Amino acid sequence: MRRVIIIPMEGLCNRMRVIASGLTIARHFQAKATVYWNRTANCACHYADLFEMTDSADVEVREGDGLLHAIASHRNLWLPLACRRMRYGQVVRCFDMNSMGNIYERIRNVDELVLESHSQMAPLSDVNTLFVPRKDIREEIDRTTEPSRGNVVGVHIRRTDNALSRERSPLELFVERMKAEIDADSSVRFFLATDDVATRDTLLKIFGERIMYRHNTPHRTTVQGMRDALVDLYALSRTKKVLGSYWSSFSTMASEIGKIPLVI
Repeated sequence: MRRVIIIPMEGLCNRMRVIASGLTIARHFQAKATVYWNRTANCACHYADLFEMTDSADVEVREGDGLLHAIASHRNLWLPLACRRMRYGQVVRCFDMNSMGNIYERIRNVDELVLESHSQMAPLSDVNTLFVPRKDIREEIDRTTEPSRGNVVGVHIRRTDNALSRERSPLELFVERMKAEIDADSSVRFFLATDDVATRDTLLKIFGERIMYRHNTPHRTTVQGMRDALVDLYALSRTKKVLGSYWSSFSTMASEIGKIPLVI
């Protein structure tokens, strides 16, 4: 195999785990990885708006360059998928290692392989080597986390468009666990990342000055909103542990970046 083409789908952290797992697959075959990053409504930015371009010899990141490497959906009548199947040796779409097993059993001996997914396809390559936030974003992460000395627990509460998170991770469970953290250590504070202002205001009423958070743009439809999401992600990763939301790649990726425990 000469090249593995990776087309990540969905939001920021889904894309990060697709790229990191796709790179593992490319390295398994000693192939070069080419990532095509497409701006979409739920990830409204270019890769370079968030990260430094990688200098790794075996992976490059490009912006989506037309129909061939666009994300396939009903909106474009699945034409990109049809084009890819005609152009490349094999296309593997929407593979999830957690529910579908070993991806290597499905890959044929082809010259060029396309992986298009929103899920983790294989074990992740080192995300901290692969993804380096831009210098200005790193500085904002440092400013955000500088006051976070001592026992700080991360809290990520996903709401808005994630029905499973709302159902399986209700606010009452977060409050219960946060109170347990206080019982265990009266000095504990919490760094809160949430996409819901009402949730933040409720926790501020309950926990007061124990809550740390950023005044940011909760929507992912702008470049600033995406940059704010990245700062929150890395701020969460610098806490002692993450109290996270069910079915949220954001919670999982914060734990992966920081190599810290994740409690759902």
